[in-house]
Amino acid sequence: MKCQSVTRHKAGCIVNDASDWAKKIMNSLRYSLELFQRVITVSLKTMKTLNEVLFEELQAIALAS
Repeated sequence: MKCQSVTRHKAGCIVNDASDWAKKIMNSLRYSLELFQRVITVSLKTMKTLNEVLFEELQAIALAS
């Protein structure tokens, strides 16, 4: 969340605002939410894939015994 906070560099008067960047560049105020949703989706798919691989490996071990 620190990355999403608005910061201002005192010496250079530079403002770092991720929401402002999303509005200007991505044309979407929902950018942060959509990015977070994508990260969660990838994480869930990764967990599913790893569970499937583990299950197949356990089945192979059980059949070999």
